[in-house]
Amino acid sequence: MSEEKTEQEPAAFDEAGLNKLEAEILGEIQQDETAAGSSSVVVQPVDEELKGLVGGLISTGFVVLAPNWGVRPEEVEQLTDAYVSLLSKYFPDGMGAYGVEVTAVMITLAVFVPRADVPRIRPKEKEGDEVPDVLSDEAD
Repeated sequence: MSEEKTEQEPAAFDEAGLNKLEAEILGEIQQDETAAGSSSVVVQPVDEELKGLVGGLISTGFVVLAPNWGVRPEEVEQLTDAYVSLLSKYFPDGMGAYGVEVTAVMITLAVFVPRADVPRIRPKEKEGDEVPDVLSDEAD
């Protein structure tokens, strides 16, 4: 092999051919963008009130129903974001006329569910189990 360098002539450009190729590629890109824009999912703004309600409900649900699972706050936040997005998809204008009812039900569940296994009325103590106010070592 020889160490000689061979000079290559610069390639001739077909200006018209390049312009045609560029227009074709740009046209395809624009078509792809148009198609993607018309079929893409519209992202709804996050409803902070709904996010708070859903997050509280999910958090409370895990505390009450599965306390041993040790679900971390970041996991609750991920679930909250997912379900708020889902609800926003089906209710893009919020809960509409039923918003206050949905809010009331969710807050009610958040308050009552953690207390589900607690008796509503404190059981009465048996008479023999009572401890006197003053203890003395004198016999009655």
